[in-house]
Amino acid sequence: MLAKTAVLINDYSSVASEVAYLNRPVVYYQFDEGEIFSGGHTYKRGPFDYRRDGFGPVTTAHDATVDAIIDAISGNEDPVYAERRMQAFPHRDGRCCERIHQAILALDDPAVDALPSRPNAPTQPDRENALPAAG
Repeated sequence: MLAKTAVLINDYSSVASEVAYLNRPVVYYQFDEGEIFSGGHTYKRGPFDYRRDGFGPVTTAHDATVDAIIDAISGNEDPVYAERRMQAFPHRDGRCCERIHQAILALDDPAVDALPSRPNAPTQPDRENALPAAG
C-alpha cells in the first residue's frame, strides 16, 4: 500500500519515515498541535521536530493541508523536503539487508570497524543493564 502512495497525510506517526524512504511526499496535518504539545497529552516532545526535521510541511488548518497536498501532487513541493528525504535515506539501492548483514558479521571481527563511531558510546559493555542471555 505504501509503495502506491502519491502523498501521505500524516499526524505524528513514524509511518512518515517509511513513505519518505520510498521518496514520496509527506504532509503533516497536526490540527491538534496545541493540545498534543501542551503537556496534557501522553505524547512528549522528543528530539525530532516536525518543522525542522520532517519530510514535509506541517499544517494545522484544513485549507492549508489541502493546499500542501495539491502542491505535493502537482510537483510543487518545497525542495527542502526532497533533500531531507535524500539525506535521511542515502542508500536506496536494494542492498540494505546486505549492509546490515555485513555489519553484524563485522561485530565478531575486532579489526573491522563496520559502524560509524559514536562520540558518546560507552567504551565497555554495560553489564549492569544488559539483557539476560537467551537460553
